[in-house]
Amino acid sequence: MKVANILILLLLCSLLPSNANCQNRDISDPNYWSHYKDTAKPLPFLQIPAKVITTPKEIGKWLQTNCSNEIDRLKAIYAWMGSHIFYDYPGMKNLAPYRSIYELSNKTLRTRKGVCDNYASLFWDIANAAGISTYKVSGYTRVGEVVDTAAGHGHAWNAVNVNNKWYIIDATWGAATDKTTGKNNFNWFFFMLPPEKAIRIFIPTDPLFQFLTHPFTHTEIALNDWQHAASRPIFAFEDTLRRWPQLDSTTWVRNQITRIEKYKASNNIVVGELQYLKNLLDIYIRNEEVDRYNKSIK
Repeated sequence: MKVANILILLLLCSLLPSNANCQNRDISDPNYWSHYKDTAKPLPFLQIPAKVITTPKEIGKWLQTNCSNEIDRLKAIYAWMGSHIFYDYPGMKNLAPYRSIYELSNKTLRTRKGVCDNYASLFWDIANAAGISTYKVSGYTRVGEVVDTAAGHGHAWNAVNVNNKWYIIDATWGAATDKTTGKNNFNWFFFMLPPEKAIRIFIPTDPLFQFLTHPFTHTEIALNDWQHAASRPIFAFEDTLRRWPQLDSTTWVRNQITRIEKYKASNNIVVGELQYLKNLLDIYIRNEEVDRYNKSIK
């Protein structure tokens, strides 16, 4: 009788951090983003008609047909989410420990609310459906001189590639839902930030997603040290991203662990992500062992 892989895969639910990618701070707090929101001028954008707001795929299809370029598609997604998706403050306390990105995306579109993980998942889903190379990125944040690495204060955002250049987009902070009124304070500051600017606000746990040839360590970021990274050898992150689709899941996770350890897991957020990845790697390895056993007894 074959050993069922599903038994091992189910272990994943108990290994995932229950508060993964949840920004447990009040993003409506003026001190949290007011020094950003007034620095970005409003941009013109195309309104997405209500009749196509059915699935991320349908929205993406409409955008490809009606927007002549990728930036216009991204502006339309960002603006629509900024006025139609609201931050679910009560939901921060009831996060499911294991949900797929597609499940999060569809739930967010259906309920019109969610935490940062929901925003990033929906943005990822629509943007990819619109033909734009997009990643969902997890990490933590820095506001002014304050680096927020308390347990449970992780954050999620998106990275997009437009005209062979990478940019950071955070639809959650773009919406900036007021905790008291429940209304959004939509702003354009967090739309298409260049990596060298974004790294001072959004710090990914995996240095690959800094999209910089000289990534900063987490300690350097905490100490506001923006000088030493340039003395290290160039990190060809574009080559790593190009190889990603060719890698199996086990190799990709193993590489993530290596990168994070190289750049030092020096705070709670990074330590938690590193432990999650090690647990995930263990599951992938066990699944491979099950596959080999199943093949041997055929």
